[in-house]
Amino acid sequence: MPLIKMLLMSLLLTMVTSCQKKSTVVPISQAVTTEAQSTVTQEAHLDANWYTKDPADLNQEMDEYLELAIKKNYVEADHEAVRALVVPHAGLYYSGFAAATAYQTLLSSKNLFGGDIKNKKINHVVILAPDHSGLTFGIALPAFTQYRTVLGTIKINTTAVEQLSKLALVKPSDTIFGTEHSVEMQLPWLQKTIENFTVTPIVVGNLDEFDINQFAQELKKIISDTTLLVVTSDFTHHGASYRYQIFDQHIVNYLRALDSTVIETILKPNLAAFEEILERTQATVCGKNPLKILIALLSGQHLGTTVEGRLCTYYTSAHLKHAREESPTINVPDLIGDLPDEDAQESVSYAAMVFSAQRVSDLSRENQLTGFEKRSLTTLARESIENELAQDGRMQPPLLWPVTSPSLTRPQGVFVTLYDKEDKLRGCIGRITSLKPLYQTTQDMALAAAFKDERFAPLIKDDLNTTTLSVTILSEPERVFAVSNIVLGKHGIILNKFKDDGTLLASSVFLPQVPLSMKWDLATTMAELSKKAGLPADGWQDGCELQIFEGYEIRERV
Repeated sequence: MPLIKMLLMSLLLTMVTSCQKKSTVVPISQAVTTEAQSTVTQEAHLDANWYTKDPADLNQEMDEYLELAIKKNYVEADHEAVRALVVPHAGLYYSGFAAATAYQTLLSSKNLFGGDIKNKKINHVVILAPDHSGLTFGIALPAFTQYRTVLGTIKINTTAVEQLSKLALVKPSDTIFGTEHSVEMQLPWLQKTIENFTVTPIVVGNLDEFDINQFAQELKKIISDTTLLVVTSDFTHHGASYRYQIFDQHIVNYLRALDSTVIETILKPNLAAFEEILERTQATVCGKNPLKILIALLSGQHLGTTVEGRLCTYYTSAHLKHAREESPTINVPDLIGDLPDEDAQESVSYAAMVFSAQRVSDLSRENQLTGFEKRSLTTLARESIENELAQDGRMQPPLLWPVTSPSLTRPQGVFVTLYDKEDKLRGCIGRITSLKPLYQTTQDMALAAAFKDERFAPLIKDDLNTTTLSVTILSEPERVFAVSNIVLGKHGIILNKFKDDGTLLASSVFLPQVPLSMKWDLATTMAELSKKAGLPADGWQDGCELQIFEGYEIRERV
């Protein structure tokens, strides 16, 4: 927050929203047909520049995005506990992977080709979408009774529409759903991931604070534990064509820092903070009004008392183009990190989030971070070392920080380990506990492992290309009184030996993966731990205190 305040406090620009697709032509045709006296059908109106109109090809493309999301940006989630998603709405070429990282959480199985995997609990989907014309005040509801896409028809939840229509700020519309693309971009994804459902599409125009809270109160009446709320928004649109061009160097790093402050107020719902950031920075978030309603619902616990938000992915259109340079397949590691400024002159940011009634603390330790968050930490560690070795153009550390989700801002102990080209230890330093956010401790330990591990010479630039790294995230240590309670591979071990006056004489630590990697048994592990502390091999048996902790290692991956 301080960085963005310093950079953007004086910048007041006009908000202009726009969304990307592969073509610069924006289709605005509408086709509403009457199939029967009581049935009015809204035909999907977007052309093939947004997504293919061949059902087999569309299914295959979405399968490929989902498979890539599960392999590279996996999000562990109980599909029956998901309450809301935040997803982008650009053309599938740009937004497909981001959307898939959120929609994967709805599937009952991560084996896409293993049979029936669609969500069977959700039977009603409420879509909150922005009005890109900027002309609508209030809320627009459909005047038709079903959608028809290339994947089939979806019935409108007319009971919910009737309930919401009682508000004065709500009006039925025969036109806006035929020109607004943000709703339609979600329909194939819903058909792909949910077995049987009705939909209540809502286009949100300009609303004041009273209207936001009033509509949130009304919306909660049509939401049950079988309802999914889909909020669609792209994030900062930056560049001359968007009339929002406030960064001219380190562009994608500044954009990530800016978007991070916005995303944090959604994941840790705070409507006042969200509105303050947008007012101060004029950040071009096209779905700001639907997001305000989501934040009001979350803050009021209208989606459930245990609902927590998680970040599934974040990237910019500039990253996406870079990640597709060599082939149509996305090289996922290229979606994170720095880019040359000349490649980021025009950029739209995409983020995906999931809100679930399943608490993060109830997940296994290795799944408490999403795949994107894990990759963010290893990328941060590497880029921090690269930045330290840079001769020119060195960036301030905050510009390297990832999008700050609740999981990444939680204080935790961290070790960063470096390996040489033969996969031998090249440096390892960490903190068992830390008061700093996880991402900041990771950055600190990466620099310490590279330059301050006294067992090795400081890393030099020529070594970096042959060096790999890992980040090990730790639990709080606990005292153990019997060595037999130590489980190799599961427990890290801390040995402390104290003088008679209580001051620390010697100390050493092994991470959980060390004994297994060295093929040690328990007796050998304890002997080596003693020798590491400068004690005799059996020194651990004489007046030493032992503590154990758990941890999991995140290795750099492609």
